[in-house]
Amino acid sequence: MTETSVLDLFHRKAGRERVAIITPSATYTYGDTADEIDRIAAGLSALGIRKGDRVGLHIANTPQFLQLTVALWRLGVTSVFLDIYHGPARTIAWCNHTEVSAVVVEAGRLGDVAPYLKELSPARPVFSTGVDVSVPGVLPWTALTEGHAPAPPVTVEESDQLLIIQTSGTTARPKGICHTLHNLDARLRSHLECPPFSPDEVACPMSPLSTVAGLNACALPALAVGGKVLLLLGSFDPGDALGQIVKARATVVMGGPSRVHGLVQVARARPELARTSLRFALTGGDKIPEPLRRSWDETFGVPLLEGFGLSETLGGVLINRLDDPDHSGNVGTPFPAVAARLLGEDGQEVPDGTRGELCVKCDFLFTSYLGEPDRTRDALVDGWFRTGDLAVRDSGGRYRIIGRRDHLILRGTLNISPLEVESAILGHPAVADCMVAGFPHEVLGQEVEAFLVLREPRSLKEITDAMLDRLGPSMCPSQFWSVAEIPRTREGKVDRKAAGQLRAQATPLV
Repeated sequence: MTETSVLDLFHRKAGRERVAIITPSATYTYGDTADEIDRIAAGLSALGIRKGDRVGLHIANTPQFLQLTVALWRLGVTSVFLDIYHGPARTIAWCNHTEVSAVVVEAGRLGDVAPYLKELSPARPVFSTGVDVSVPGVLPWTALTEGHAPAPPVTVEESDQLLIIQTSGTTARPKGICHTLHNLDARLRSHLECPPFSPDEVACPMSPLSTVAGLNACALPALAVGGKVLLLLGSFDPGDALGQIVKARATVVMGGPSRVHGLVQVARARPELARTSLRFALTGGDKIPEPLRRSWDETFGVPLLEGFGLSETLGGVLINRLDDPDHSGNVGTPFPAVAARLLGEDGQEVPDGTRGELCVKCDFLFTSYLGEPDRTRDALVDGWFRTGDLAVRDSGGRYRIIGRRDHLILRGTLNISPLEVESAILGHPAVADCMVAGFPHEVLGQEVEAFLVLREPRSLKEITDAMLDRLGPSMCPSQFWSVAEIPRTREGKVDRKAAGQLRAQATPLV
């Protein structure tokens, strides 16, 4: 296993001529990328960016994202990843909240952000990834990369904070999850070990690089062993993505269930694109429906490895193994560097087959939630991170995620997991997609309802009878709705907060 640090992904003496990054229009070697990183570091240093500062990145999957991120880390500067799906007002508010010293905005997003730049706190330069910039006060990319003396060497300690990840959260202000160099390097070593990455890897992150899935679970491990990273520029289009995956002979892809589904749909319509060079695919973020898993296997014939991870751990803590044939309905076993346990309501460990809150301990746990010491203390207890996710462990040590603790439906004295009910419903051949939620009930507190995307019309009695057989009366929804599609978050997760709005547009089954 390599001991490569994230600081030295591109700055190795050997292999400068190897291709590191592939885009639809260009390739970049390790040497080219290292030289550009040095130029960016020189520009940042000349403009007064120093160790301990923070710089916001509002950039999609481009070579500049990787170049800028590594340049900042080599200077001991914290990269503040700005969610590319958040609106510009929220983005600028987050820049102010995190007190960034500068902001870099992707050229294609600059027009949307420009009207809000006046709200950015003073003395914070704004850069574009473009060369020709027409927005007053915004500096072009060349302001970073041209005409600067080399940056003075900087000693970056393992304890130095290098990353703040922005999460969506449930409130107006997202959480800021803080990570150090130690976290980043320990996470990299863990991902290299499981599943193994090789120097021949061509890894394609279909998730944004500003997420732990896209960056830490896919791009960085491939680069650490001298492999290649295929970047899909622009908005995700499954047809274009699969075409690029085939052309570049990608060996690994990483993406949420909705993007996996997109690839399957394209390959079924265009069978020639199903003949890929993939060794396996990585997915997570939400439960993979069993019909989608079967469709993937039938279409591509390579393992679809489902895992479970969090921004607080820079990626996966549980993952299916290539040598374990049982991938159905579970997210595998802990990574080699991860300890996991399930705690009941009394705070004690529960036995196999019993639901409990997943708690994990590893060498890459976040250090804090930015500016929220109380929330940090509640989450980190005696070195264990309380994830807030409920799971069950089988006798083979495999974990099955039940759902978020705060998503449970409280039906009388029974706690019902939406994921368990959804899994049963998706086993019905007429159901293409579904979402389960709770709604208020005068006697029970909450009742269970299910929103179905049907492949063909079905009666309420047929669906109800089937679910009573599968779930029993205590967990069977009391109300079934027909909808055109299920709302999902940017990560492809079912958006349960949209249940009320969805109900207003739904048609009840009769």
